[in-house]
Amino acid sequence: MANSLDDVVAGSLRVLDSYGLEFCTMRRVAAELGVQPGALYHHVADKQTLLGLMADRIVADVQVDADLAATSTRLRAAMLAVRDGAEVVATTAAFRLGVFALEEALAAHSDRDVARTLLLYVVGHTQATQLHRQAAAVGIVEARFARRGRGRHARHRVRRPRHRRVRRPPAVVERADPCRAGRAGLPLRP
Repeated sequence: MANSLDDVVAGSLRVLDSYGLEFCTMRRVAAELGVQPGALYHHVADKQTLLGLMADRIVADVQVDADLAATSTRLRAAMLAVRDGAEVVATTAAFRLGVFALEEALAAHSDRDVARTLLLYVVGHTQATQLHRQAAAVGIVEARFARRGRGRHARHRVRRPRHRRVRRPPAVVERADPCRAGRAGLPLRP
């Protein structure tokens, strides 16, 4: 049975979720689909095109409305639902490879510049959140508080160095709460 473009995008998202963006290769996607890597190029011209399609799929179900703060929260949740989702969306948005429909929908409820700024802000903030989570998962930072409520991110603190010559990180890093910082910056007005 031949794979469709939809199958290729779905397979690439499974690989992304399992291995992360760094190891989301065309070979691994092909292996996930049970085909030779060359078969993928019948559907996409290159990996950048595939990344654009992946980003579009990640944000496809985000409901955009006039409440930009609520829309931002939904966008953030959609990116956090996929491992390295924010990095994929950030890459494609920065190089204009994808997420055009989302940006157009945001522009319909605000000024075009506000839409672009909001998109980049939320994506960047979500990247920071994912970075904190990945760092906590491998022990670079310790979770300070358990997750509480919907959409809340665990607060983290940087592990104190054991070697005396290494300076202690600034207190602001230890108290960093990416969720609170993101919410504080959201009152953007068109």
